[in-house]
Amino acid sequence: MSKSSKLTATMDAEQVQFAADVLASIRQARQGEFARVHTPEMITARRAGRPVGSVKTSTKRPTTLRLDDEVLARWRASGKG
Repeated sequence: MSKSSKLTATMDAEQVQFAADVLASIRQARQGEFARVHTPEMITARRAGRPVGSVKTSTKRPTTLRLDDEVLARWRASGKG
């Protein structure tokens, strides 16, 4: 009995599948095959940052508000935040 057949005899089906997948990945890496091919054109066409439309434009404006200590304590006592 060979070493690999002894090893697979003690492994369950999930472990055998995992080992086969790892070996396939190693073969692909050695041959230069990868999950996605990136050509120079694809790299230069890609824009940096978030995809367009993934962030809403902000309708809020930053401001500064000065409050008395008593007012601020009242707001903090009224809940989270």
